[in-house]
Amino acid sequence: MSIVNSVGRIKKDLQYLNDLLQRFYKSSTQEWSGKDDEFIRIWDLFKEIRNDLILLDEKLFIRLRDLLRPEPESNSLRPDGIYYRKDFTPVINELNLAVEYFDLYVKSISKPEQEISVDTSTNLLTSRFGKIVRQLRSRYDHRTTLEINDEYDMQDLFHSLLFLFFDDIRPEEWTPSYAGGCSRMDFLLKNEKIAIELKKTRKSLDAKELGKQLIVDIEKYKQHPDCEKLICFVYDPEFWIANPKGIENDLSQVKEDFKVKVIIEPK
Repeated sequence: MSIVNSVGRIKKDLQYLNDLLQRFYKSSTQEWSGKDDEFIRIWDLFKEIRNDLILLDEKLFIRLRDLLRPEPESNSLRPDGIYYRKDFTPVINELNLAVEYFDLYVKSISKPEQEISVDTSTNLLTSRFGKIVRQLRSRYDHRTTLEINDEYDMQDLFHSLLFLFFDDIRPEEWTPSYAGGCSRMDFLLKNEKIAIELKKTRKSLDAKELGKQLIVDIEKYKQHPDCEKLICFVYDPEFWIANPKGIENDLSQVKEDFKVKVIIEPK
């Protein structure tokens, strides 16, 4: 079976599985309710989809192997033959994250790699970044995860996501001297001649301070020999920026020799 046919079948299976989970999972009591044969059928379907996803991209979906089948509670069989299962939430959470990654995977193979635009790739990563951060907090059995508390955490996660679309990613490249000093850019996509600067807002990094920092960054990056475009991604989960669209419009610029794109998410 071709990869296109496989992707189409998996997409249908994912939708079908989601429909089954929504139909049979009681969110109000956080318990699984259904006849035992129905439960086994749904779990077996999940295992098939999990194996298919891992075959598509082992690194992207490998965590699905860790999910364990919920077992019946002791003495949980009611007279009418209905079982009550332990919390099924981890499976649903991981399935939702798998759907997000699957969408990225489908977009990445929908065109030959060289035809996928950089704008499409970076827009996908920045627009979905907040959802991915939220989903990472809901891990099976309360396992440890990456918390995005500052810009260093943000860099670690974003660096990993960049490998979905780019091969040559150079972290912490030095920028040329500007105003008596030099500094590091977060990432350089050398083949694409694009620099990426990441910022996470906080109480002390409000709109005014953010604007000042970005203006300085733009002037520094203009001098880098391998940089023709700068993408400034500002992650603002606590909504410290009152007018994100205004800052994006004021600082984004398109010039013949240098382009700047400012992205603030969420809005």
